[in-house]
Amino acid sequence: MAGKRESGSWATVKWLVAKEDAHIEAGRLVPDTKDARDLFKKLGAQPVRLRGDRFKAKDRPNVPEKDKPTAAQKRACRENIKEAQAARRKS
Repeated sequence: MAGKRESGSWATVKWLVAKEDAHIEAGRLVPDTKDARDLFKKLGAQPVRLRGDRFKAKDRPNVPEKDKPTAAQKRACRENIKEAQAARRKS
């Protein structure tokens, strides 16, 4: 679930994960499917059990603009450029 803030930016509020897509180990939600693994990578933190079927993951750190691009952003950009160049060579 996502919502739009007054500033115009988007905020992720809740994620719904089916019981078939993940299981619980030592109070943590562990992904079983590729989609769940991708979701957990995007969360930036391992979901921890609150109670029952409710889990919470910490927010990703808010990196100030002066510290960007981060090393991870630079690495992702390089990988994206390589993929685009490879796709262009194929066609």
